Amino acid sequence: MSLLSGTIEPRINEEIKRIMQLTDQARIGDWYLYQIYIELRVYGCELDPYKLPKFLPMRIFALEYIRKIINADEMHFVAANKKSQFRIKSQIGPFICNIRAVGEKIDKRLKEMKFTHSFTWSYDPWGIISKKRVENK
Repeated sequence: MSLLSGTIEPRINEEIKRIMQLTDQARIGDWYLYQIYIELRVYGCELDPYKLPKFLPMRIFALEYIRKIINADEMHFVAANKKSQFRIKSQIGPFICNIRAVGEKIDKRLKEMKFTHSFTWSYDPWGIISKKRVENK
């Protein structure tokens, strides 16, 4: 609850929802609201998610999102010499990403913030990415 306005603040703001689920047909991932933390899952990402703060600021979301989208892109598109879905020199939230190696720096930064990893969960809920990978071989 905001002390100034007296209204209840959302745990996930509208900009984050827009980035994660562009339309019903073009979804990038989901978020899971637990009692004391939030997890972001990006379709096709094979990294363990971090347990993020209960009320997720855009800066922390942007770090986790960039880390996950780069991993999904490298696993399913770059390694197969397909057109990448993540554009280098993209701006997400307050950050501009210039190189793919930024994923390692982001991981280091999130560890410095003392976020812990959640459980491993291979995330391709409807097998969409696996089907596309087989079709495009």
